Formats: sequence, structure tokens, C-alpha cells
Amino acid sequence: MSADGRALALAGALAAAGLGWVPVFAGRGFAAALAGAAVLSVLGATALARTRLPAVARWAVLAGAGVVYAAAVGERSAPTPAAVGAVLGGVRDGWAQVLDATLPAPSTGGAMVTAVVLVWVAGVASAGALRAGHPARALLGPVAVLAAGLAFGAGGAVPALSVAGVVAAGAAVLLPARARASRRLGAAGLVVAVAATVVVVGGRWPGAGAREPWDPRRLRDQPVRIARPPNPLAALGATVSDRSDPVEFRARVEGPIANWRLVVLDRFDGQRWSSTATFRRVGAGLPAPDPDAPAAKAAQHVRLERLPGPFLPAASSPVSVAAVDGVAADADGVLVVPSGVSRPAEYRVTSAVPAYQAGRIEASAPAPAVALPAVDGPVRARLLRAAAQATAGANPSAAGTLQAMAVWFSTHFTLATGDEGPVPTGNGLFQITRLLQERTGTAEQFASAFAVLARLRGYQSRVVVGFRPGRRDRATGELVVRAHDAHAWPEVRFEGIGWVAFEPTPTDARAAAEAADLGDPATPGAVRPGLPATAAISPVPPTTLPDAHPGAHGGAAGAGRHTVADRVGASAAGLAALVLLAAAAVLAAKEARRRRQRSGPPAERVAGAWSASLDRLAEAGLAVPAHLAAAEVAGVESLPPGVAGALVPLAASANAARFSGQSVGDADADAAWAAHGAVAVALRDGRSLPSRARLTLSPAPLVRR
Repeated sequence: MSADGRALALAGALAAAGLGWVPVFAGRGFAAALAGAAVLSVLGATALARTRLPAVARWAVLAGAGVVYAAAVGERSAPTPAAVGAVLGGVRDGWAQVLDATLPAPSTGGAMVTAVVLVWVAGVASAGALRAGHPARALLGPVAVLAAGLAFGAGGAVPALSVAGVVAAGAAVLLPARARASRRLGAAGLVVAVAATVVVVGGRWPGAGAREPWDPRRLRDQPVRIARPPNPLAALGATVSDRSDPVEFRARVEGPIANWRLVVLDRFDGQRWSSTATFRRVGAGLPAPDPDAPAAKAAQHVRLERLPGPFLPAASSPVSVAAVDGVAADADGVLVVPSGVSRPAEYRVTSAVPAYQAGRIEASAPAPAVALPAVDGPVRARLLRAAAQATAGANPSAAGTLQAMAVWFSTHFTLATGDEGPVPTGNGLFQITRLLQERTGTAEQFASAFAVLARLRGYQSRVVVGFRPGRRDRATGELVVRAHDAHAWPEVRFEGIGWVAFEPTPTDARAAAEAADLGDPATPGAVRPGLPATAAISPVPPTTLPDAHPGAHGGAAGAGRHTVADRVGASAAGLAALVLLAAAAVLAAKEARRRRQRSGPPAERVAGAWSASLDRLAEAGLAVPAHLAAAEVAGVESLPPGVAGALVPLAASANAARFSGQSVGDADADAAWAAHGAVAVALRDGRSLPSRARLTLSPAPLVRR
């Protein structure tokens, strides 16, 4: 393959490697931007290498062009001093912006500058290695871009191995034709091995289930500071006991109505539940639940009134938030306002509310349990007796066991409302033991007791703190959420489904009245107590989530974890890149063949003109038997008249140059190539544009005998 052909193959492989950044950026525009950086850097470096500019001048031109391009696609600005400064800042801090924000990140700013500069540098370096005669080293650029994208986007969904296959094809094309097949396979295997390693470590393969993927964001400290209020779970009793029952917030909801989530508590030390969450600023959207898990869209417009603290209520699981700047979130979609950011008076959230399916939960296995802290003998024995009593005679499946436990609490215990004195507080082992003895407590104790018993039985559980849905205001249609609606409930994690909510807290008269007012006899989004697990699933119809509300942080629902349509689109983009790469390889190989046919002494050039004419016949599907002599080929009856007429003098020249022994000069070679031109024109004359394109891209000359 010629040098130009290998440069085109390198540019194609580098552009395909940019598709490994699909989980990092929102939308599809980033792919074109990275492809442009790949093509311009490789071809620019190749073209400048053929000039007489000093090496320093060439590097300066390439660096300046890279800055201008990064400013155009990253900062969406002309190369002004401010834009250049922003580009340099993006080079310095862009990688941290990717790690400090939820994915997908906006395809502008420092994060985009980081990706563009990485591709540009890889393109220039790989082009230099290719020009120096080291095609294997040139592969390091595409491999580095692919591995970096997969690493930065760890936890997202992308057909990474498909992208790696495209890059691997480019790797095989880059190696010279004389390279052994083992070297070609080794180069292609290197690309696939790097991608597969990142994919497996990141947990992005079919059937990965609930396994926690590796994420480079764990290497970063808490990126945003949160003004930590008292633990919402500890404050739950006081909130519910507030006799004034103030309005905490109001909300207008389009879609299924669910509990309002404030915070998720996943660590239990025996005395209290706390959170291990790391909050990151929201990028272009929030990670959506598994696209294979049924969910229903719920759009919420929330207006805060009294609710204190940094947490913003939302139905689980949020996929976008709008009309608020600087908001942060953790991996579960808990929304917070960082220190130094003004708390909004109102905001909009779009959530993918889980629509549990009984059969799927029944068939799913629970995720591996989180170990309880050391529990002394008497307390542990008491907990084990309670767990055995709660699940006696239950369906042995995980769903059946957990449902039986929720029903046991909700039907054999009573809810402390504060009407007869102060409500009990606390959620540690002491309070759980007291709950089991006195058979009365608050949602705080019921949620904690259920989660602890679930862990004791080998299930992964946690406690969620928030509010019940509230009551409908008939005049405005809004949901009015008051202090008395403060609530806590447990969740258990199932493989391939995620976190499933259970409701062990007994229902009091007020909660029952609110549920009846909303037209749903149980808390939406949770397994209903008092019914068999197989029939206890909230009947929220699954639906495809459309785009979220536009706004400061409005992203497409499911942007963080791409839907099937996104995966198909990314695969189609990879296939298109593979087709372009194959076309570039064919064109480069044919051009190299023509150059060889035109080179050498005049006699060889005459023979090359005849060989090139046979190539044109092969492209047109008029390949002639290899045993025919030149004059016999010119007389084949199936040839179009114009082609046959041009071949006759060319066949005579080829025979004379080969067999006559007479001297052949440059004029004879020029005349032979002029006859070849007449053959090519005759073969294309009268054909449509698609037909001519087919002739141009046909690989037939490369395989003809």
C-alpha cells in the first residue's frame, strides 16, 4: 500500500477509536468532532512532512492548528485570546472535569477539549511513526484513544468490542503487504485485547448484572462540598411529630406518582445508618436505570417552601434535572445543592420510575450481601428468631421471603404517630430490638429493622429517606407534601433489576386517606404489603422514556446508560467507519498498483498500460481468460465497440514491446497510456454516477489473475 493509503487507513482507525467515547459525551456531534480531529491531524502531518519547512516550523503549525480546531469544536468560538486560554485550561483541567461530573458530559468545554487534544496529539504522533516506517508503532495512537475513552466512560454502555473490531481492521491495513499474517493478526489482536480488558474491568458486557463496575472516578476525592445537615433519618421522628405540620414543598407531576426520595443510606455500623455516596456535578444528564428494566416516565415540577438542607426531593430514578445551576448528584441520583450554590425556589426533574414485574423479580437472584457489623450473641439470636418468625411458611424465593417479612411487619406491628406522646427515635440495634419487643415504632425503625434482617438473611439492603407522595390539591392539581409525610423505606438489590423497594411500615389512617385520594391503594413504586409477592407489584405500565425537559442540565432520558437505539446507532456508526476504512484501503491499493504500472523503462510502461487496461475490464465485469494473447483479447466479441477499437492499437504496442526486440521509447509508452485512457473512457461512457462509483471502488483488479 502507498504512503497515502496507509495515512488514510490510520485516519480511519483513529476516527473509529473516537467512538469509544460514546459513554462520555451526550449527543452524537462529538463523534464528528473527534473524527475531524483524526483526519486533519493525520493528513496535515503527512502533507507538512513533504514540504521543506524545518521540523520546528512544522510542529508549530500543527500545534497552532490543533488549538484553533479545539477552540472551534470545544469552546464553539473563534481563536480569540480568551478561547485559546480556555483551550489551554481545558488541556490542564478537562480530564478532571470528566471525572468530577456525572456522565454523559456536555460535548463542549474542557471535557471536549481534552478528547479533541488527545486525538490530535495521537494523530500527529502516529503519522510521524508511519512516515518513519514504523506502522506497528503508529497503532499506539488509536489504541490510546480507544482505551482512554473506554476508561473515562467506565460504567456506561457502548458496543466497545464492535468499535475495537473497526480499529483492529485498520491495524491490519496499516501493516505493509509483505508483513506476515501472524503480524497482522497480532496487531489486530492487540487492539481487541486492550478494549476487552477495559470492558471487562468496567463491567460492561452482556450479563454483567448488578456487579459494581470499576470507575476511575473513585480515584478522585469528593469533587463538591456539601453542607452536611443532621442525618435525615435521625430527624425523621421530629419531623413527623411536628404538630404544626407545615408544607415542605409542592409539586406538579406528569406520569406515575411515587415516593419522594431525599437520601440513600447504605452503611450500617450497629448504631446508625449513614451514606457512603460521592456527589458529582451533573453533566448533560444523569445515568438512567438499566434500559432493559421496565420504567415509566415521571416529569416533576417542584416548588420548595420550608424544606431545609441541601437535598432536593425527586422520584427515583432521576435521569435529568433542569432550571437549577450547579446541582450535584450521586450514583443513585440523589440530588443536592453544593456549598456556595443558591438553593433553587423551584426546579424540574424527569425520573424513570421503576415498573416492577412480579415474574422477573421472582426469577432474579439477590445481589451479594453486605456484611453486618459484629453483633453480640443475644442480639443476634433475637434477630435470627425474628427473621425466622417473619418468613415462616413463605415462598422460598428471595422475593417471597422479603415480601413475607414486609407483610409480617405491616400486619403484626403498629405505627407510632405521636398522638399519645413522643415517638421513639433512633435506628440502631438497640432500637430494632425494642421494636421487636414492643411491636410499635416509626418508619425509621421499621425500615432499619427490615434492612438489617434482610442483610442477616444474606440480601444486599439499604434505607431510603424521603416523603410519601403527599395529597392532591383539588384547586391547583398539585401534590402538597407536608412534614407528616416524611417517610423511610428499605430497598433490596436484585441482579439484572436493581434496587426494589419494600414497605414494612404499617399504614395509618392519614397515609391510607392520601393513597385513596391519589387513586392508588398502596405506595407506588414499592412492593405492596399484605399480598403475595407474585401479585404485589405496582401496576405502572412500562414505557419508553422520551427526551427530558430542556434546561440547564436537561439531558435525554437514559443518556448515561444508552438505550438499544443508542447502541444500534453507535454500531451503525462503527459499521460506517469500517466501510469507509475498507473503501480507503481499496482506493489506496489501486493507486499504488497504477503507480507501479506507470513506472520503469518505456517497455515496462507499455506493458503496464496493457495491464491497467485489463484492470479496467475487470472492474466492468469483462474479465477475459488469462490464456488469451493480447491480440485475442482485443478481438473478444463481448467487448463494447469503443473498447475494442481502443484495445487494438494498445495490443499491437504491447506485443511489439514484448516480442519484437525493437527499441521502445518514451513516445511509445505515452501512446500506450493514451490508448489506455481511451479504453477507460469507453468503459465509463454512458454509465450513471452510481455505476461509475462502483467501478472506482471495485476491488476486482486486486484479485484478478
